Amino acid sequence: MTISSLRLALLLLGCVGAVPACATSTRAVTSDAGLDAESPSEGGPLPDAGAPPDAEANASGGGARVFVTATKYAAKSLGGGASRVAGADGFCANAAAAAGLGGSWVAWLSTSTVNAIDRVTGTGPWYLVDGTTLLFSNKAALATVPRAGIGMNELGVRSETITRVWTGTANGGAVSLFTCDDWTNGTNRGKGMVGIGGQAAEWTQFLEESCDHQESLYCFEVK
Repeated sequence: MTISSLRLALLLLGCVGAVPACATSTRAVTSDAGLDAESPSEGGPLPDAGAPPDAEANASGGGARVFVTATKYAAKSLGGGASRVAGADGFCANAAAAAGLGGSWVAWLSTSTVNAIDRVTGTGPWYLVDGTTLLFSNKAALATVPRAGIGMNELGVRSETITRVWTGTANGGAVSLFTCDDWTNGTNRGKGMVGIGGQAAEWTQFLEESCDHQESLYCFEVK
């Protein structure tokens, strides 16, 4: 409230001049004036909302990365080793190294003995390799859907086409019924679950695909 509007209010209250009885009313009006001075409609300061949650999480330096491989792989080449997915993990590590990403990586891939969500260690958050697009805010979020589709490869290039991705993993991060015999079957008599890179809702469970196909992988950085 301006000085002129304050004077007008006092006039309406009959408080022009030194009238002790108007002291209470005067205090009330001046109190209102103080509130108006902080009101955004009067040009006062707006509340500080702070940095966006995504920016704060990334600024902490604790984030990890995710990409979908630019290369497609045969289902039977993904298995092996104690984990039964040693081939897939090796492909992720090689792709990350070739792109200069550094870090340690595992494939988002389930087998009959291990769920993909349990293979991804660390607490997150996880971002695309651009370092700014948040996908999963924490480990629990891996059981839901990403905040954005995982359509960026290890080189930071977004796919212009639909990318099918071997996962063997149902919604929620647990193994599906289709894993191409733990990624050793390369025939059209077996099936493997695929997700769709670049689409959030069907990122890990889209359809069962013949094991004689070649598809991409999701690679998660682990810490």
